[in-house]
Amino acid sequence: MTIKKTLSSFFIALLVLSTIGSTIAFSEDNIKEIEKGKISKEHTMYVNGEDKPFYEADKTLQYKGKKYKLVKTEYKTVKTEKPISFTTKVTLKDRSKFKKEITKKINGVTYRLVAEEPNWKSKKENVLTATREYPSRNRVPQNITAQNKRLDLLDVKPGTKVERYSAPIYFYSASTDTRTYKFNGKVITLNGGSPTWSGSESDIKSYLGENGTNYRVGSITWNGGHTRRGNGYVRTATVTGSKTVPLVTATYSNANTVESTYTAKVKYVDSEYPDGRTSLIAICTYEKEGLSKAKIIAIGAGVLALALALTGILRFIRKKMISKIKTENGKRKI
Repeated sequence: MTIKKTLSSFFIALLVLSTIGSTIAFSEDNIKEIEKGKISKEHTMYVNGEDKPFYEADKTLQYKGKKYKLVKTEYKTVKTEKPISFTTKVTLKDRSKFKKEITKKINGVTYRLVAEEPNWKSKKENVLTATREYPSRNRVPQNITAQNKRLDLLDVKPGTKVERYSAPIYFYSASTDTRTYKFNGKVITLNGGSPTWSGSESDIKSYLGENGTNYRVGSITWNGGHTRRGNGYVRTATVTGSKTVPLVTATYSNANTVESTYTAKVKYVDSEYPDGRTSLIAICTYEKEGLSKAKIIAIGAGVLALALALTGILRFIRKKMISKIKTENGKRKI
């Protein structure tokens, strides 16, 4: 009776351990039998745009007490969604304060969005510009004041300009009744009663102190009659015309002291799926794993070892029982 109870308890414990081990080893959720000896397990996953999917499936699993090994993993596209984005106009005075990442709720879902590279446009408000003309470069100041603002020198360009001029010229003679005069140390004969003579334009230019390319003589007119001077007379005329003079044009501005304003149309896109989210199902196919010769031998050896162990236990128990019975019988005889 004792031997039977012992063996019964042993096999019950072995069965309980086997059941617990089987329960822990696997879960049968999302597993389907597709044909004899084959099962499949599905897993929903997401990738960015057209990225290549990869699902790291279990190499083996147990299903209904049997072990299966992974054969292949296939992917089925379920849905491709457009990229989540948000576009806004940004205006800044300091571009270092530009937010490259923002959090935005779109259609009830909160996303972390990342900005694409903006195309900034800069603009300066209240910029004043002024130009001034000076006779030479060394006369140009480094700054001027315009509209109560300081403007700094930006640029200097050399050039020329045409000006109108009017100047007196003097004719000397010994008498008033004559056409012969001395002009600028040269004896000349006037053409009739006007203050002109052969070569008058060239002589007047020389008198004014400039070469022939700078002055043009327009008209020469008498200012009045003769005036006594010493032993002779002097008569004054006025010459008018145009002259080309050198100058430099200086440009001034306060642009260097006015802050710039930067504006851009910024597009923010989903940081996780910038090219749109693609939903896929990873379909993992498994085959039932058969027993190899080595496993069969190993299992047989294990069974043999267990049988030998049980035999030894039974012999030990049997000897103990026989020894106990003999002892009890000997006591009764006495």
